[in-house]
Amino acid sequence: MEGQSNSKVTTNVNNSEENVDFTKASSVVIKWTFDFMFLSLCRCFKEDKFDEFNETLSTFEAISLNPSLKGKPYYEKTMICAFLSRVMHGKQLDIQFEDDGIMPLVSAAKIWSKLECTVEDKSLFKDIVKLLIVQSVGVCLEKGQTSSASTALKWFKNNYEFSQNLGVKLSKIVADMETYHPFLMSVSFSRLRETVQTYLDLYLKKNPSDYLLKVQEMTSFLPRLTLLIKCVDQFDSRPSLPLSGGQEVSVYKEDMILNFFIEVLFVPLGAILSLHLIHV
Repeated sequence: MEGQSNSKVTTNVNNSEENVDFTKASSVVIKWTFDFMFLSLCRCFKEDKFDEFNETLSTFEAISLNPSLKGKPYYEKTMICAFLSRVMHGKQLDIQFEDDGIMPLVSAAKIWSKLECTVEDKSLFKDIVKLLIVQSVGVCLEKGQTSSASTALKWFKNNYEFSQNLGVKLSKIVADMETYHPFLMSVSFSRLRETVQTYLDLYLKKNPSDYLLKVQEMTSFLPRLTLLIKCVDQFDSRPSLPLSGGQEVSVYKEDMILNFFIEVLFVPLGAILSLHLIHV
């Protein structure tokens, strides 16, 4: 009976350890997947893949609800994706992201104000604010919705501080319904997307989110390592070269070792150390 009791205790302990390990592993995988989906959304935005962006966004939204994704980095990336989504749908005035019925670019501006802490270059932040203001008006005029353009401009005047000159210029453009005014053409929607992409590039440089890609890169060297091991038995039958001190080394072995260190170890080593330091 005592032996059976000890066995049960041991089994319970092992099961408990397995559950703890699985929980930790699951949490890490979820975080990596979150980052991978975030990176995928950034890529879709850059390449202007509208349908793929929407599909990826649905998956990202589901993952972002996981309770293990707590903290500033995950909040920032979630808000960035919400911002990108509104910019991607910026010309679709019938789509509403909020209950108050404001258009996508106005909603994007509200989120952008919450992301100011993620922008080191304050001039870049202000540039995107200006582009959002101008294009919120410009898109409405392009769609022939003058009243919506007036409403958008009024909203920005009530909620943002921007130069009087800009306000006067946009008010006149709206009043005259100048859809293709040179100012709107220069501060264009494509320029808005390009400037947002500049922000994304800077953010990803400071906050890399490519851990799963690095893992994939690391696993790619395993077949070559297996091949190297299989070739070990052949080393002695290859031609040899004399070294100092009377030592000899197989030419084939020398080549294989050199290639192994260059192609197999050095490239993945940086990724391994990066992942280890981040998730230790």
